[in-house]
Amino acid sequence: MIIKGIALGGLKRYDEALEYLDKALEIDPNYAITWYNKARLESLRNNLEESIKSLKNAIVLDNNLWGKAMGEHEFDNIRDTLEFRKLIWDE
Repeated sequence: MIIKGIALGGLKRYDEALEYLDKALEIDPNYAITWYNKARLESLRNNLEESIKSLKNAIVLDNNLWGKAMGEHEFDNIRDTLEFRKLIWDE
């Protein structure tokens, strides 16, 4: 489900992609990569609140993901927000 969600995201079919990622999270809510990819897609949809929430869940589960988030272009539109900076720098 995760791979299909990522693939659909790559095709800019964000709503469908998020459905698959949400299904994957129902099965395993502790899988950081799923939360991380959900955060990326929500950022691409300009959904700041959901992106930050999902990224926070990902970082709580895998603290190494904050560094990856710093370089991902998908987060360009939220990188300068207070919420993003606080999340990254507080971790």
